[in-house]
Amino acid sequence: MAAARAAAAPFSLREELRNFVRRGEIQAALDKVDPALLAARPELRFRLKQQQLIELIRTDRVDEALQFAQQELAPACGDVAELLQDLEETMALLVFK
Repeated sequence: MAAARAAAAPFSLREELRNFVRRGEIQAALDKVDPALLAARPELRFRLKQQQLIELIRTDRVDEALQFAQQELAPACGDVAELLQDLEETMALLVFK
């Protein structure tokens, strides 16, 4: 019985994270994720932060979105061209605001 609960724990955490993201509560999702996992998987951290940027844009917090992109996402891109391109495409959403 305890083994079944232990096996279910990662799935319940995944579901909880998925629900946070669906509700636009990205920081709450980031707070739940093990920091070691984010350190080991920088693209996961980038994708969650990218979604956080999308939520800022979606809620018309343009100045905050610009600052967030410069301080959080641009440095996270590093030399990875794909991430930089994804950031640029996300920033293009501002055109529609």
